[in-house]
Amino acid sequence: DAPGWRAPGVRQFAELLNKESGALVVVPDLARGDTWYGDADPAARARDANFADWQKGHPPSRVARDIAAIGAALRERGAKRVCVVGVGTGAVPVAELLGRTEKEKSEEPTMDAGVLACAIGL
Repeated sequence: DAPGWRAPGVRQFAELLNKESGALVVVPDLARGDTWYGDADPAARARDANFADWQKGHPPSRVARDIAAIGAALRERGAKRVCVVGVGTGAVPVAELLGRTEKEKSEEPTMDAGVLACAIGL
């Protein structure tokens, strides 16, 4: 989501998922260091930048490729099932991954299941 992996709410959600499921929960930096709220002064960023412009710098297809690469890395390290949660701006790339055809999935297995929440741009 736009706040990024460092945001307290994102981290609390990940910790809750881990606690309730016992699963390994990974919160990668899908914004590659450029989170919407990443500035020391988020109010200044909101005043000087447009959210839609920021979002264009993080196309869902690129984010989906990053998520798929993370899924592949987890499988290489022994994960039997890989699930993904897409919240806010993260919902679109998750939907893209979950909407893959069976042929695409057979060529590059990624996610076994996923959840979308508060989708922005879907």
